[in-house]
Amino acid sequence: MQAVSRKTIMRILIVSLTLSLLLLAAVLFTTRWSPDREWAAKVVIESGEIRDLLDEFRKSQGEFPSSLEELNASYRQPTDYQTRNGSTPEKGRWFYERIGKEDYQLYACARTWVSYYDAMVYRYSESFCDPWTSSLKKSHYLPLGKWRYFRGFSVFTERFYFDEDGDWQDPFRGRPY
Repeated sequence: MQAVSRKTIMRILIVSLTLSLLLLAAVLFTTRWSPDREWAAKVVIESGEIRDLLDEFRKSQGEFPSSLEELNASYRQPTDYQTRNGSTPEKGRWFYERIGKEDYQLYACARTWVSYYDAMVYRYSESFCDPWTSSLKKSHYLPLGKWRYFRGFSVFTERFYFDEDGDWQDPFRGRPY
C-alpha cells in the first residue's frame, strides 16, 4: 500500500472544508429570517375589532382594562401563524398587557420554537421602549405602522416588565444579556 502524499491530503482537506462551508452558507441562506408580510397584514386587519373595543372601554371607564376579560364582548381572534397557509387556518389568540392607564400592548404569536417565539406587537402609544429598539439589529424587527414584527419577542417579555407607571424595568440590572 502506497502512502498518500501530504499535498494530496491538504487538497482533500481544503476541498472538504470548502464544500462544508458552501453547504452551511446554503442552509443559512434558505433558512434566513423573513417575516410573513401577508400574515402580518392580516393580523393588523383582524385586530381592528379588539382595538375598537379597547378604545370604547377607555372612553367609558377612563382607562384601559387590566385584562381582555373585562371587555365582556366577543372579538375576532388572529389567524394562527403555523396553520396560516392551510385550507382552513386555525385561530390564534391575542395577548394583552396594560401599560399604565394610557397605554397597552397587544400581540399575536408568530413562529414558535421550543424556547422562544416571534410576535406581531401593537403599542397604542407607538412608543417601543429603548431596550427593544436600541439593542436590536434592524434585521430583528420590522416596523409596520403602530405594529412591529419582532424576531425572538419572548426574549423581551422574559427579560423586562412594565411597572405601574408604564416604565420598562429590568429585574436583573447590570446582568449582561
